[in-house]
Amino acid sequence: MFFLLIRPRNSHFTSMSFLLYNLMVMAIAVVIFWLLSGFDSRLTGQGPADFTRRSLRCGISLFVVEAGFYWLWQYWVYGDWSAGIFYLATLVPLSLLWAGCISEAGAQYFCLGTAIEVLEK
Repeated sequence: MFFLLIRPRNSHFTSMSFLLYNLMVMAIAVVIFWLLSGFDSRLTGQGPADFTRRSLRCGISLFVVEAGFYWLWQYWVYGDWSAGIFYLATLVPLSLLWAGCISEAGAQYFCLGTAIEVLEK
């Protein structure tokens, strides 16, 4: 999201640029959330219950990302400080929702790296 770090010289953005950036952020978020949801420790890999669980988690996350993107856009374009606070407030439920999957992914990659290191010796 490097394009959000540079504040524009004129703050008159069209709705098309908002839509374009929004679609890019949502597409990236869908891919990341679906891949991360595979690390859920409660998934068994069998049946439609796992698919439903992953889909609900990703759907809720996309709603939160959409709200966060709107507030970030309001802060970035118009300089509204209250929108910046709301943006930060949307990050908290998102981090709580994905904390387990992120820690599980980190643990698996750490164990994988340790196993490769041991095999190389």
